[in-house]
Amino acid sequence: MNLSKEVKAGLIAIFAIVSFMLFFQFLKGKNVFSTDNFFFVKYDNVDGLEPSNAVTINGLKVGLVDQIIPITSKDGKISFVVRISVDDQYSFSKNSPVEIFEPSLMGGKQLKINLVYDNKIAKDGDTLGGKFQLSAINAMASEMGPKVSSVLTKVDSTLASTNKILDEQNRREIKQLLANLNATVSAFKT
Repeated sequence: MNLSKEVKAGLIAIFAIVSFMLFFQFLKGKNVFSTDNFFFVKYDNVDGLEPSNAVTINGLKVGLVDQIIPITSKDGKISFVVRISVDDQYSFSKNSPVEIFEPSLMGGKQLKINLVYDNKIAKDGDTLGGKFQLSAINAMASEMGPKVSSVLTKVDSTLASTNKILDEQNRREIKQLLANLNATVSAFKT
């Protein structure tokens, strides 16, 4: 079979485009040839969660965050629906909450499916419950907040007292005292 140069060039271009699309999906972490189940989770705050972040069960990566959809209610409140893909070989209860957490201080956010053991198995397209876990730094900040506030109040009052002591008259007197001290030391040197 003898194909013209134009047909060959067209087939090569189509092959290159399809290959690029598959490679791009692979780089995003998606397995193009697997059948995944998609689930939806609603959150008030996604706090740094991004598409392609990992979804784990007991520490094992079983899927990815596919899409984050902002939704504005009639009263103006913004919430988010997160679409996740989970490999279809994993099944879990529909009552298992999906928690946003930070696996390390330097890492990004991930989703963790906290398993609940009952007979209501989640099916493709189900909406799961969402939870949010404070990061380690945010948890420490919320615990330390009142203590830091009281320390700052004490530091502020100490600085105010220092400013009262060092008013303009006292500053002039301290300058005069230091000048006299320098003159006395100079007299002893000669």
